[in-house]
Amino acid sequence: MKERISLSVWLYSLKQVRQLRRYGMIYHISKRMKYVVLYLDEAQLESTVKALNELRFVRKVDVSPRKQLDLNLGMKLDREALAASSGEN
Repeated sequence: MKERISLSVWLYSLKQVRQLRRYGMIYHISKRMKYVVLYLDEAQLESTVKALNELRFVRKVDVSPRKQLDLNLGMKLDREALAASSGEN
């Protein structure tokens, strides 16, 4: 399975949203805050971010920090709580 990554693309105007389809799958469009959430293959990340930043209607491109986050936080907290409760007895 291919690794996918999420990009938040901040725009000056939503008129050109259709042009973003060629860079990846559009997941969400926020009309109020003028951003688009885009999913694409991780292998294409660097070239796509560079190409998006060169577009005139793009304000900023943010890469999702999900890869750096610990997704097992609940299990970690459970282990710490168990260790703390067994240490008190």
